[in-house]
Amino acid sequence: MSTMPRLWSYWHRHLCSFRPFQYSSFGPYEIVELIGTQTNKLELFEEAKCIMFSTLITHGFRP
Repeated sequence: MSTMPRLWSYWHRHLCSFRPFQYSSFGPYEIVELIGTQTNKLELFEEAKCIMFSTLITHGFRP
């Protein structure tokens, strides 16, 4: 899927520096699995970003 390099880059840039997620097994592939494959690639990428940030905010991260 061509979205994955961009999704991984986004995940790495914004989340890997946040210590609770540094060694987490919860990564971009798991997020894509959560979203499923029912949407087109742009929607998938945008929704993945929303899920990433809401997950972080749940754990106390503030952008």
